[in-house]
Amino acid sequence: MELFNFKPQYQPVASNNSPPPGVLSSLRQYPLSNYIVLLAIAAVSAGIGALIGRSPLGCGSCVQYSNRKYTSSDPTLHLLRLAHVAEAHPSLAAEISLGTIKEIFTYNRTFGEDPRIDNGTLAAWDSLVPIGQGTVRFPAGSKKIYTLSVVHQLHCLWSIHQSYYGALQSRRRGDEQQHNHIGPHMRHCFDYLRQGLMCAADSTLEPVDTRLGGVTGWGNERVCRDYTALKDWAEQRRASNSKGFSD
Repeated sequence: MELFNFKPQYQPVASNNSPPPGVLSSLRQYPLSNYIVLLAIAAVSAGIGALIGRSPLGCGSCVQYSNRKYTSSDPTLHLLRLAHVAEAHPSLAAEISLGTIKEIFTYNRTFGEDPRIDNGTLAAWDSLVPIGQGTVRFPAGSKKIYTLSVVHQLHCLWSIHQSYYGALQSRRRGDEQQHNHIGPHMRHCFDYLRQGLMCAADSTLEPVDTRLGGVTGWGNERVCRDYTALKDWAEQRRASNSKGFSD
């Protein structure tokens, strides 16, 4: 089953889908590259958010079990969550044993190059995909099929990489200085995010939807780092009072 065997497609927007008056003129103030970068950041942030997002049961500062509330920092809460997963999904409760290694990030330009120019780029991305495209039967011999999250996430990043250069090809660059800046920046981002995803290596088993012939990644309970607690930690040690990305 080739779950990831498709290429980005581009469809013209129908005339009846035109934006309201004034919107198009405001959009023209910014180069297309800005929106491509924002789209790439938004899509990848969604994949990384699954790794470091809120707790799998959607709790905020506390969770209630058996009429008792536990704070997010209580180690007992983690054990209770694992028990909850085991009870609700016994076939998915088995741990995928992964060792840990010390890794130093180094820049590998190949993964960020234009695939239309550098033939080694496609081969480099393909080398990351395990035989079987990360699709497994679990438990062994079972008819149930899953895809590893980390492979799914890398595929999303690969798709952004392909779409980005396709969009650049479809339109001439009007601002050469802007173009010269975006190329090195995006090459850096592609390889940095690739290594970040592989470092986290989310081993969540994602059920394959046989009707779709693939996976969406949505609706699966995950054991994640508590992003709310991490955000509070950072705010307590903040170096400025800037807010958001554009402040």
